Amino acid sequence: MTTRTSSTEPIPRGSRRLVATAGIAVLALGGAALADIETTGALYTAESVATLEGFQVQSLCDFESYDSVQDLLADLEPSLWWGFAVDEDPVPWTAVGDPAPTAAEPDGTLVCDDGVLSLAAGQAIHASPTFPAPATAILVLATPTTDGSLLTITDDDGPSHAVVVEDSTASLLTWDAGAPPVQVASVDLDDDESAHVIAVVLDGTDVTLWVDGTSDSGTLPAAVSGPNFGLGAVPGAEPDGEIPETATFTATELALVPGIATSAQLDDLLAAATAP
Repeated sequence: MTTRTSSTEPIPRGSRRLVATAGIAVLALGGAALADIETTGALYTAESVATLEGFQVQSLCDFESYDSVQDLLADLEPSLWWGFAVDEDPVPWTAVGDPAPTAAEPDGTLVCDDGVLSLAAGQAIHASPTFPAPATAILVLATPTTDGSLLTITDDDGPSHAVVVEDSTASLLTWDAGAPPVQVASVDLDDDESAHVIAVVLDGTDVTLWVDGTSDSGTLPAAVSGPNFGLGAVPGAEPDGEIPETATFTATELALVPGIATSAQLDDLLAAATAP
């Protein structure tokens, strides 16, 4: 919410002469010049009473010059996009957990938001979309409050992958069924922000983990194909060892974008997500 205000503080006695002198100078400009001077509509009196007229409070979303996270994601033309609108029926995912996670009203993490989805240990949502190649998975979320899995891409017959968070560090893990998970990339979350953008850029076996403006790259054992895709610890091929339970976090947007999202596009998303 952007609010325009003007001061209602009284003018100090010693400053009134200066204000009066400035007023005379303005009058000397003539009527034509006065027409070009913008005013706030705030009138000051000796009793320090202000009259405010013509003020309007506008949401940042109402400004044509502002591109929201939703606007920027739409420009990327996602093949899958979950914005967690409360009134969406039926929901386009399969929910796991008791209780099952459900969309809720916006919580202020983003402006111009349609809704959020909060998850915790034992909960997840997933679907089986046609996975483009190359592809970029983009998650916009509030700061996780407990460690665990955030985003998972699982394959019953091939390698599976998960973005997990531990001690404010996001890591990309990969594993084959029955094999131990291996860390491929790792990036710290920005502790100064309450909203975050995490992207996994997949191009064959090349992968880049992008988190809050910083990236790390690695190599997957095989290209991603035919996966289950979703939030939290999504069911799939089990590794030799444990994959962390779902972290406690609130997601605001999840998108699967055909092609490689550029650093500039992701930077724009981050700037919109962290806008005041």
